[in-house]
Amino acid sequence: MKTLTQTLALPLILIMAPLAHGSDPDPTHDGWVSHVDDHRLEICYQDGLPPVGQTVQILRVSYYTVNKAFFRQQFRSSGGARILASSSKGCVVGELTAGTAERTDHARSITGAPSS
Repeated sequence: MKTLTQTLALPLILIMAPLAHGSDPDPTHDGWVSHVDDHRLEICYQDGLPPVGQTVQILRVSYYTVNKAFFRQQFRSSGGARILASSSKGCVVGELTAGTAERTDHARSITGAPSS
């Protein structure tokens, strides 16, 4: 009976896990880390830039299999950063405040007022 319960619970966990970490990044509103230099980041956006002082969440993508046949993306928080200044057209300079960041990680603005 224990094995049956575990077998039935696993698909439910796989379905609910991405919901616990928020929705998938939206490429039109979320940015991506284009350059990492120690704690300095360059984050680029397709549409609009977050204001200076805004906090962004760094999300790393990982892949897992479902039923040994299908692959799904999963985004997990790997850190946070604060926007320091505009760098070039479509990009900003940020400072890593927590966790780690790698090139191609996603950056999602955290809702709320910019922090001072």
